[in-house]
Amino acid sequence: MPYILDADWIIHSLAGQSRAVTTLRQLLTERLAVSLVTVGEIYEVAFNSVNPEAHLASFRRFLAPIRIVNRNEGIIERFA
Repeated sequence: MPYILDADWIIHSLAGQSRAVTTLRQLLTERLAVSLVTVGEIYEVAFNSVNPEAHLASFRRFLAPIRIVNRNEGIIERFA
């Protein structure tokens, strides 16, 4: 069964907080997933940051190996 990540774990991991980074590295051997709602939340944070392009690039790299439930990134990016 996959672990569904929420926005806080992703944000903390991308910020380099050791607990989140360590936990997610351990879970990478399991199946990870992210809901479409969480993707929207992270896009919203990125678009409202000082450097949106850097945040978006980092987030997209993070998402690359992770399954997105109800994936439709175009719609959720527009939402954000």
